[in-house]
Amino acid sequence: MNKILQIGFYILAIGSLTNNCQLGEDIVEIPEECVVRDSIVDEIFGSSVTDMENLSEKAILCPKNEDSLKINEQVLKKLPDQNKTYFSADSIISEDQEEQNNFPLDFINTLTPSGMPPHELNLKVGAAIMLLRNLNPSAGLCNGTRLIIRTL
Repeated sequence: MNKILQIGFYILAIGSLTNNCQLGEDIVEIPEECVVRDSIVDEIFGSSVTDMENLSEKAILCPKNEDSLKINEQVLKKLPDQNKTYFSADSIISEDQEEQNNFPLDFINTLTPSGMPPHELNLKVGAAIMLLRNLNPSAGLCNGTRLIIRTL
């Protein structure tokens, strides 16, 4: 059985409590054969992150936004061409000066709330992206839909 399938079955066993873990335990020992020592991007996607069929069948799930942002940057580095960077348009909607002082834009720009892109979003043509909002459900543009960037 290949390494990726072993990891998948191991995670399913944890979730279904069939791996001999006791409820309330917060430490799970990961078997050596499931440990990825090098780049997880290389382990999952191989040498090509531009093979659409390969991309459509695989994903890297992260427990934290900061982890997914790091992995996204690793994948972008493997794609040809230059990044195009987009910045969020943040503002404080309050006429109260004290309220504006409590939330300086420099601070707001460091935040990446769940379900939102980062303040500085790097993209490349050919990159796989995932919708975070339902844009047009009847056309299949729903939260979680994976797309490929064709133009920027």
